[in-house]
Amino acid sequence: MKNLILALCTLVGVQSFASNTLVRYNYNQGFVAHPVHAVLSILDSGEVILAKTDIRGARTETSTVAALSAPVVENIKVMIATLRADAKMSDLDAGRPMCSDAPYMVVAVIKGGADLEIAKKASCHNFEVQGSFEAGVLANLIESLAAVSINSL
Repeated sequence: MKNLILALCTLVGVQSFASNTLVRYNYNQGFVAHPVHAVLSILDSGEVILAKTDIRGARTETSTVAALSAPVVENIKVMIATLRADAKMSDLDAGRPMCSDAPYMVVAVIKGGADLEIAKKASCHNFEVQGSFEAGVLANLIESLAAVSINSL
């Protein structure tokens, strides 16, 4: 019983110091021989975490790929706060044919405990929130971090 209480106290203590996700980048390669799903997250601690999951082997590797300074994290929080919770994305490729089996990417910020999508690439179409400078900056930031972090998938 003593060990159980100690374990629960430790778990509660660890959870109270856990970082929250500010921005998340989900990437799926589409139709490939060895599919890997990647999630890149910017945490409020400044850590940038990459989790790569081998879909067939159901194995996930997690690593810290970068650390952002406190002023950068504060700027990210301010930008998220300015985003409207009802922001809608526009299809930048409307009128063009859709495709299948293409890579899929979604950028979302966590606002009010829920995911708010600010950019997406799906079915050979690009979607983004129109008229929001902050959404564009946040999407470009995490897409740039992904470009240098998600390699050799």
